Amino acid sequence: MTMRRSIGISLMLVALATAVSACTSDDTPAATATPPVTVPVADPASPIPAEATELPDVKTLIYQKPTQGSAIVGRAKIRGGVPLWELVTCHGTAGTEIEVELKPLDRFTVPCTPEGYAARNQATVAAGNELTVQVSSPGDATWSLRLQQ
Repeated sequence: MTMRRSIGISLMLVALATAVSACTSDDTPAATATPPVTVPVADPASPIPAEATELPDVKTLIYQKPTQGSAIVGRAKIRGGVPLWELVTCHGTAGTEIEVELKPLDRFTVPCTPEGYAARNQATVAAGNELTVQVSSPGDATWSLRLQQ
């Protein structure tokens, strides 16, 4: 192996180690996220749809149709520098909430209401990553989730 090639490989390994440690560091936030927001209903008589709606001009990475109980929804590869949208709906008894976890990036709760509650979060990560999406829910809540980028 030539000296130039050896130096090039060494520099690539240092850059890769730096990128990996930046993604797994506990004291450096991996993403900037906005808090959940309530999606207003235009007509108070119209219920919030049970299904997490799709945003235009983005690709759906994971979709879970309306379901009850806890579930590991799936895994998705996300790209760095591109907004990631987390869309969640929940229908259930007042005071009930579900926990949505996007390991290792984010964790948040979504309240459930008899009329339905919709949350839309956006996060942007500096580097690509693979997420495992999991929802913890009491059995009487009906929820839906869509992850888009």
